[in-house]
This record gives sequence, structure tokens and C-alpha cells, in this order.
Amino acid sequence: ILAVLGTMASTKKKLSQLRELWKLPVCASDRLQDFSAESSSRLMDRLANLDALHQFLAPFGTVAEVDKTDGFRVRMRTGEIIHLRPSGNAPELRCYSEASSESRATTIVASVLKRAQAFASQTLEGI
Repeated sequence: ILAVLGTMASTKKKLSQLRELWKLPVCASDRLQDFSAESSSRLMDRLANLDALHQFLAPFGTVAEVDKTDGFRVRMRTGEIIHLRPSGNAPELRCYSEASSESRATTIVASVLKRAQAFASQTLEGI
């Protein structure tokens, strides 16, 4: 924290300006409430197939790396991160995103959750 405060003082820049200068990612998150454990399990099982995961995330670019430790944490070739996981304590599906701007991170989260809801409603063809 002191390094950041020192940099702010010496450069006379706001924290938001330093974030832009350092090209730090912006995070966004949201959830689908009343998304049953059964629906979450079906979605996670389906996305365990890498072809299905790539297809599910195709609107956001090309998948570069997948970590299945806690749901699916995916790094895209652009550097953006999409993390989709069932809640451990509520009937919810959670999505987190890291991107270069707040609007992009928010758009990714909203779109991923919309696709997950469509999957649960069986309206997302091919997945």
C-alpha cells in the first residue's frame, strides 16, 4: 500500500489513473439466484468436455488455459479471465470476470450468466 501511495504522491495521479497506467484488470461479478444444484451440476459436467467449454465461451474469444480447481477459471488468449462456479452455500451460479475495462468485465459476466441460464432452460443449442 505504501508503494502505491508513494507513487500517487510523486506522480500526482489518482489511483484510477495509476490503474490505467499499469494496465491492471478490472473485475466484475454477479450470480444467477435460484439456480439449482442440479442445474449447476449438469452445466459443470457438460463443460468438463473441453469442446463444449470452448463452444460455450466462443463468443468471448479463444480459450488459452483452464483451471478446474473451483468450477472453471478460464484465461482467454486476450488475457481476460472468466470464472464460473456453483455457490457452495446457496442455490446460485456465480460468475467472475477480469478484463481491461469495467464495461467489458460487466458485459462478459452478464453474457456468460445468460448463456448458463439458456443451458439450464435447454435453449442453448449444441452445448
